[in-house]
Amino acid sequence: METKKIIIFIIIIIILGIALLLVMREVKGNILVITDKNEYSLQDHIRVQIQNKSGRNACFSSCYPYLIERKDGSWNQYEYADCAKTDLTNLCLAQGEKKAFELALPSIVSGLHRLALGVCLGCQVGEVFKGDKKFYSNEFLIK
Repeated sequence: METKKIIIFIIIIIILGIALLLVMREVKGNILVITDKNEYSLQDHIRVQIQNKSGRNACFSSCYPYLIERKDGSWNQYEYADCAKTDLTNLCLAQGEKKAFELALPSIVSGLHRLALGVCLGCQVGEVFKGDKKFYSNEFLIK
């Protein structure tokens, strides 16, 4: 009877250990993108904070460091003009580093939105940008 309890206890510890490793791996692999509010008017500015939890250098595009998407059943990004210059990595965040910035809302319509950030992991400033991953902000409503 005592052996059965020990085996069950060991199995529970192993399952909890695996679950903890999976959670830690998920958190470490992320770029957190958080807006200051969940609701804005068209005249507002959006304050955004980005934190690199990826474990590698995370770099952003010189042409399109962020894109705004609107939910119309599915997520659709607004049309952007073609970049007139070579798209280089412009800003990089080291592991654990945070940056904050403010965006004026362009001519967009009311509704549910989010920011999409193309990220080049492991790149350096000045290299040609290759957005190998996309990370998204929380959803926010524009009235």
